[in-house]
Amino acid sequence: TGVPVRAHVFQHELLQQFSFHLFAKRPVEAITTLAEHRAATAKRIVLSALQVRLNVMTRTEPLFSFVEFQHLDSAREACAVCSLDMNGDAGRWEDAVAAAVRETRRMGAFGLTQSELERFGAALVTDSEQLAAMGDQLAHGEQLTHLMETVACDHTFMDPDTAHAATLQAVATLGLEEVNDVAKDLMAHVVDFGDPDAARPSALIACSPATLADGTPVDISAEKLLAVAAAAATEPVEPEEELLIPENLMERSEVADAPDVPRSFADVAGADEADAARALGVRAQKLANGARIMVKALPHEAQRGALRLTMAGGRDSEEAIRCALGAAAVGARTLQEGGAFDPWSREQVELFCVDRLIMVEVVCTEDAVTVDFGFPTPPPRTGGCSGVEAALQLVHKILMPGAFLWEPDAFKRARIGHEQATETSLRSMEGAAQEALLESLLGNDPRFLSLGKGDADALTLEDVQKCMLAQLDPKNVEISVVGDLDAAETERLAVAYVGSVPRPEGAPETTLADGAPTATNARPPATPGRPIRVHVPDSDPRAVAYVAGAAPNRLGTLADGRALVEQLLGTSDLSKAPERWRHPLFASVALALVQEVANRRLFSVVRERKQLTYDANFRFSEHERVHGGWYLVSVTASPANADKALEACKETVRALASTAPPTADNLDAARRVLINRHLAELTSNKYWCEQLTGTMMDALPAKTLGGLRDYAKLAESVTVKDLQVILKALATDDSTIHTCVGTSGVVSEGEPAAEDLAPPVEEFHGSTPVGMPSRRGR
Repeated sequence: TGVPVRAHVFQHELLQQFSFHLFAKRPVEAITTLAEHRAATAKRIVLSALQVRLNVMTRTEPLFSFVEFQHLDSAREACAVCSLDMNGDAGRWEDAVAAAVRETRRMGAFGLTQSELERFGAALVTDSEQLAAMGDQLAHGEQLTHLMETVACDHTFMDPDTAHAATLQAVATLGLEEVNDVAKDLMAHVVDFGDPDAARPSALIACSPATLADGTPVDISAEKLLAVAAAAATEPVEPEEELLIPENLMERSEVADAPDVPRSFADVAGADEADAARALGVRAQKLANGARIMVKALPHEAQRGALRLTMAGGRDSEEAIRCALGAAAVGARTLQEGGAFDPWSREQVELFCVDRLIMVEVVCTEDAVTVDFGFPTPPPRTGGCSGVEAALQLVHKILMPGAFLWEPDAFKRARIGHEQATETSLRSMEGAAQEALLESLLGNDPRFLSLGKGDADALTLEDVQKCMLAQLDPKNVEISVVGDLDAAETERLAVAYVGSVPRPEGAPETTLADGAPTATNARPPATPGRPIRVHVPDSDPRAVAYVAGAAPNRLGTLADGRALVEQLLGTSDLSKAPERWRHPLFASVALALVQEVANRRLFSVVRERKQLTYDANFRFSEHERVHGGWYLVSVTASPANADKALEACKETVRALASTAPPTADNLDAARRVLINRHLAELTSNKYWCEQLTGTMMDALPAKTLGGLRDYAKLAESVTVKDLQVILKALATDDSTIHTCVGTSGVVSEGEPAAEDLAPPVEEFHGSTPVGMPSRRGR
């Protein structure tokens, strides 16, 4: 107390977002008794409630891309660190700081409501119960880290069962007044901001771009930052209002009349697929409305479940169903930002999910939109349906025409968030280089390139709604549910909630999940043998090099629609091919082994032998429905060694296909890694959902339940000769491969830039960046 608050502002032209950090330090309070554990539990309830309020505020007003309030015992700092952290738009930094401080002060001044105490206390118990249920399944590394942190902070280490029993006792005895006293103490540095006798923040820190994207200077200083925070901390605030949270989004009676499943799975998919489903323990059905459902009971993650809703389409749908450019990318984000289902508001639906610890993530890729749900399987302690049924109710509301409310403010946040993500990576060396490389390889194919700001700004809510509704046709979707659940009951619920959704009026008979896929169109390089050069300004001199060439897609389908095996044989008649080659998933497994072998060879040659890099990587593109793909070799190096590293990577890949083919030892090592990884991942709900995705779509004939059943057997059957002929089929000579060298750093006055020292080549400066070439944030 009595020490002035220290405010610091850091500005730099290479920063893309504004960030704000408000710190307060306090002594670590040891947890060695039940009373101390009870006090710590009260803090956790307060922090959970405040975080949800901040999240709801973020989704109401697009001031933040991230906001979080934390209280962590830090052995390294020798104190407990209380921090308010926020990222947002530099153009509205005053509003963002004021809103975050104001909401934190509201919690400190008035505390929780009675319903919040009950909800977040129950959620804490559910979380503790799941941890106890996992028991000895917890990873040793996680337990060791927890033990070290516990000992360092002088806490008493408890096993999950003991911790759960203590948490149950603490939550049962905590009262609203006691918890609100804890809230006031945690936020004292904000509630009593400016009081000379009160606890003060340790520091206020802001980091900001020097200018906005349009060149407008960002007007910020330590004095202004302190003034904005101080003003927000003294503004009048009102207590949080009680909000009715539904126990169910709908009643079971609303879906009681779902049509019966018209045909058995064996009739739909064939006897072999039905046998594979039984062997895998998967209950699969194709419903009357065309929706495909798969359910798998998996006990490894105790009391946890996962559900994936897959819609064929993604960025590919924008042209296929004649939608505006970027409508799928921004539409998927609008779905994530929204969440209002008549008659429930977005806030009510979000708190319905919070009560059940349901996590939802919407991702748009080149050929699909996926909605992933993670949830506890038992019903919440506050009452209502189970986590499985709650997730299926959400799926029903998303699919039901007219139930999901496409709100203008959700669309606005989605568009701004997309533009901020693009702006954040705008000066990325890796992103700019990959964008230039893919544009060279694939031409101006918008499915695989970033969406520009102008195209995003041109979108309307009607554009994204039209695009998403076309993909949300039940006949175009596939649903996988995996977890610690009753498979028969879950299948019954899935049939009821999904089967009762009608197809949209005027929907086409053939959907993207059934129709003929589109393809990539790889081009020869404009300047064979010469890399594209990309330079981005940065204070840190770095370099990255890439090699890319045409290849099959992840399932082994070429751009012309032929299977990889047909190319290797030179005919579509597979009757004389080895039996393993005739398996639908052979190419996918063989390509995974090629990828593993190539990675090991790059590490051995480029890093260990030539010592040109600390990281070299080979991977195939990951899309499955779009025909054709590419391979990508990436290598990081110093700017002086970038060209040498690029040449070393090219030589290594070519040698694999010619003078130094894979050996039996190479294959055995790759096979061990692939099989062991697959078997280990089979204990994961998420991995099962990923592997089941697409196995019932007609547009993916090579992806089947039989392939999942036979995966390890297929990997064992692949021979060295198989890998050698596949490597020879890849484009590796200078007339077909595309290369790029990306550099960053400051060019001194009078010093020639890197591109000036190289032969004349196509150049890109400040290209719109992307992430990994086959799984970019859209």
